[in-house]
Amino acid sequence: MGCLSTALFFLEPNPFEGTKTDFILILVSAVWLIYTADHIMDGYKTKGQSGIFRYDYHYIYRWALVPICIALSAIIIWLLFKNQTALFITNGLWLIPLLVVYYFLKINGKLKPLAKMLIVSIIVSAVIVSFYNSSNIFIDFFSFENLIMALLVFLNQLVLEHFEYHEEHKELQPDSSDLYISLAKRVFIWLTIVLSIALILSILLLPNAWPFVASLFLIGLFLRMILQYPNRFSQNRRYRFWADFIFVFMWPLLKFFQSIYSLF
Repeated sequence: MGCLSTALFFLEPNPFEGTKTDFILILVSAVWLIYTADHIMDGYKTKGQSGIFRYDYHYIYRWALVPICIALSAIIIWLLFKNQTALFITNGLWLIPLLVVYYFLKINGKLKPLAKMLIVSIIVSAVIVSFYNSSNIFIDFFSFENLIMALLVFLNQLVLEHFEYHEEHKELQPDSSDLYISLAKRVFIWLTIVLSIALILSILLLPNAWPFVASLFLIGLFLRMILQYPNRFSQNRRYRFWADFIFVFMWPLLKFFQSIYSLF
């Protein structure tokens, strides 16, 4: 759902026209497939005894998830064949070797957490922002979209890693300062600076772009708030739900701010 909302955000205006619908179906299905396969692989390492819910869940229900993955892969292949001449398919070919390297390093245990987060941030940003669109949301001379999206994804992962590090070590200390939370603060500052520059340039050169900037800033702010209230979000693993679900609000927020803009 988060991937769908984010894709619709960057496919504005008219996100359902032409081949955009096929792109969205491929993107959302592929993201679900990659994450599911990733969790099944992690579950197999400990045979469902890791104590981490998502890994154990995917291992226990692999009998249902594996056939779904196979069926979904067939649908993706059909959609790829149907759109084989589309630009987003050509762009997607660049992703294959990167994913091969990613999984090779992951399987061999050579992928450090920060390196993993950086790779994921770059991949997600490139796929969602650049694979289909050839134009910029803000202004043509400055392209902030890739950087902003990469910072948002990186912030999302830092939030998850901060809580999960303490949970896996059974030492959840909400007020402690460690690598992940300090990095998250810095990333939020970088995000705010980049968005501020984009907002100023947008107001000067493209006034109707401010709803995009406002929506992206609120998504980053929501992610930051999870770290500000660790006692609440550490209970019942709420951090994992909200850190991902926040991206569902990206497109609705955009439509809300656009409706406000249309009134003036």
